Amino acid sequence: MTTAQAELEAEIVSRLAELLPGADRPALAARVTELGLKPRGARSLRDHVTGHDDALTSGDSSAPAAHLRLLRVLRTDFSEVQAARCERCGQVRELLHRGDHGRVCRVCYRDARLETCSRCQRPGPVATRDQAGAVCEQCRRADTSTWLDCSQCGRLR
Repeated sequence: MTTAQAELEAEIVSRLAELLPGADRPALAARVTELGLKPRGARSLRDHVTGHDDALTSGDSSAPAAHLRLLRVLRTDFSEVQAARCERCGQVRELLHRGDHGRVCRVCYRDARLETCSRCQRPGPVATRDQAGAVCEQCRRADTSTWLDCSQCGRLR
């Protein structure tokens, strides 16, 4: 670890100690080191925790990715630390996708991308597209032109 990296981590630990009174500094340092931050992630985490007094309790999902990892690590030891919540539904879930103002869960991401099927005219997730537009999974499976011979039984499936 470089000197600059160590200084960044020390700044993060100092700020966390302010936000979590009574926390053991060496334990906080171990948790920050456990994140395996690269310089860019460490800078964004430092900037976020120093700029937000509610960084550990707001549940804000628009924070940098390093901050979300920090929240997961700290929640095991500190009950006052709140996990990031989905921007759309507000649930504590794995936030793999970006929304307009924060991260969203898989369900909200899928629901935000529903389209009307060009064949059955029902809204739903898009399984494929053809010349007419979006096609839902049910219509895709019903399309016999895409079926192939089964390698085991030889029947068209």
